[in-house]
Amino acid sequence: MKSTQLFFRTFASIVLLTAAFAQATTITGTVTNKTTGKPAAGDPVVLVDVQAGMGEVAHATTDGNGGYSLVEPGNSPYLVRVTHQGAGYFIAAPEGATPAQHHRV
Repeated sequence: MKSTQLFFRTFASIVLLTAAFAQATTITGTVTNKTTGKPAAGDPVVLVDVQAGMGEVAHATTDGNGGYSLVEPGNSPYLVRVTHQGAGYFIAAPEGATPAQHHRV
């Protein structure tokens, strides 16, 4: 009896974890300086949850090519915020697994 309960608890935990990971998607993009047309390297990028009081749910920093990757934890509406030279720039995060959103700052 105890081994059956343990099996069902373990199985339920695996199902819940699988569902949680299945909902997470990765957002990738490139930040480009609109004035120079060059990649914006070293800029902080934050995924903001609109329905949770603009809480920050993921962080990244642009690489040498202006690229970044963020994990979107669920189906809530999100904004991507890039801070470039002290100014914040926002764009709506894509819904679903649509990669390569380009941000010009």
